[in-house]
Amino acid sequence: GRFIIWTKAAFEKLDSIFGTFTQESAVKKGFVLPAKMLTSADVTRIMQSEEVRRALKPKKVAPKKPSRYTKPSNGMKNRRLRLALNPFEKKRARAA
Repeated sequence: GRFIIWTKAAFEKLDSIFGTFTQESAVKKGFVLPAKMLTSADVTRIMQSEEVRRALKPKKVAPKKPSRYTKPSNGMKNRRLRLALNPFEKKRARAA
């Protein structure tokens, strides 16, 4: 964020520049501060209320998508697979 120091005169000028919730701005023609959208700050209670739950669509019961991950199949290129197929490969690789 930014560290801003406001002067008393700047605070007094805010109402004339941006107006208030009920009064238009003196500088910006026709600009009124937007009204509050929520009257209750208890969002969890609102989301769990019966009115909201009735308006929601039911959950989709879709089958789980298969994973896009493909298991490596070439043991010559993939070291981890090569070690799984032949545990002695680790000792052989160190000796070489």
